[in-house]
Amino acid sequence: MWLHYCVFAISTYGDPDTIRRLFERGLAYVGTDYQCFPLWDKYIEYEISQQDWPCVAKIYTRLLEIPNQQLDRYFEGFKELVASRPLSELRLLRKLLLQIQKLMIKMLKEKILQMVQNRLPFNTSCY
Repeated sequence: MWLHYCVFAISTYGDPDTIRRLFERGLAYVGTDYQCFPLWDKYIEYEISQQDWPCVAKIYTRLLEIPNQQLDRYFEGFKELVASRPLSELRLLRKLLLQIQKLMIKMLKEKILQMVQNRLPFNTSCY
């Protein structure tokens, strides 16, 4: 529903701030849902069309903090953004990269722990 509402707003309203507020409102309700990636995709697509590169970088940063079905794709998209835009266009880039690095380390540790717990049988007997 939110996706359709935002698409309608893009085609109807001319004010980018109004459209951004609508995306933000929708994401406040459903943005953490595991399969909410179409709304995030449309928001990224909209900001790219507006050429608001710092906003695109912030969206990717927010996305990478939320477990979702397309996490790998968003990380690749963020890397492409950073590689393709001058640093002056991506304000706060250093801070964003440090946040991403910390998140990726945390996610990697959680994934390793999960793999170990799922693959190693728990033995309660001690010799």
